[in-house]
Amino acid sequence: MPLVDLDDRSFDSLIDEARSVISIHTPTWSDHNASDPGITLVELLAWVSEQLLYRLNLVGVGSKRAFLSLLRGTGDGTDVSIDGLDEAIRREVVELGRPRRAVTPDDFEQIALDASRAVFGDAGRVRCIAGIRVEQVGSDVHVERRSSDFTVVVVPPRDPTGATDVSDAALAPIRARIAPACLLGSRVHVVGMIRVVLAVQATLHASEHRSDTEWLGLCRAALADRFSPWPSSAANAAGWPFGRPLYLADVVAALEVITGVEEVSDLRLTQASMRADQVEGSEALIGIQLGVVSTIGATTRFGALSTLGPDRLFRASDGRLTGFSLRPYELVEVVLPESGLRVVTDRASDTGDLP
Repeated sequence: MPLVDLDDRSFDSLIDEARSVISIHTPTWSDHNASDPGITLVELLAWVSEQLLYRLNLVGVGSKRAFLSLLRGTGDGTDVSIDGLDEAIRREVVELGRPRRAVTPDDFEQIALDASRAVFGDAGRVRCIAGIRVEQVGSDVHVERRSSDFTVVVVPPRDPTGATDVSDAALAPIRARIAPACLLGSRVHVVGMIRVVLAVQATLHASEHRSDTEWLGLCRAALADRFSPWPSSAANAAGWPFGRPLYLADVVAALEVITGVEEVSDLRLTQASMRADQVEGSEALIGIQLGVVSTIGATTRFGALSTLGPDRLFRASDGRLTGFSLRPYELVEVVLPESGLRVVTDRASDTGDLP
């Protein structure tokens, strides 16, 4: 907040003003040079006046303590040292701007972020969705629409061990912090990160020769970075957005940044599940993809698992699968099985699909 300049007169302006009235009040005083003792006295008084005006525009220690007391609502601010007054005022102003009541989803997210920072030491990410109740029972997710319910999804900070699950004991303090801030009749549900696991297969056309293990590691690292839920991702500075659909073009963009990859072809989504262990088997197969795969007895469905819900798949006009829809509370994890990667380094021997 800019401070008001109560008096902007300077030393020079005070001298000029004094000289302009000398002839009015003292007509006999005709020597106005700097060597005149009277002018020296005028300059001295102008210097003192300028110092007083400077102090007038300053906020003194007493005013700062009174302002701090007003922000706190208690005390007189004498418990804070002079050097720490400005920082104490800044903290109180920031705290004053934090929501005390959870009315909108933004309010829920701000309170949850503060609570998450207190629990994990870092805020991580949170997302609040109004009008639904989401509950996790093991690997299953139950969703129910309720107009007065709010669901807060908490993404904990990145764990060095690679763990992504957060225990109910860790969520309990966040839930306890939000509940008293809710309006009468509102119900809040706090759950951990919910990720849909999608398996892909692709053919890489490469200009460099590497082992299959090296290519697989590079591809998996690129996919993990591109679709990371954490804001430390290099490809997505804020992390993959909640509810953002996954398109095959996103996977292509993730793989094409790998050094030595010239082109990505024959890319397809093969499996989808809420559990990472299911995408290694056949129970999570997406199903029939026109012109791609239609194995009788294995892929006789025309969509994903029924537990994922209807209308998950995006298809082009020719029936080919182009993307996968996510719910507003979901994030995505893209995995590449070892059998799902094919690397072609000699273009003359490539017999795959044309680009």
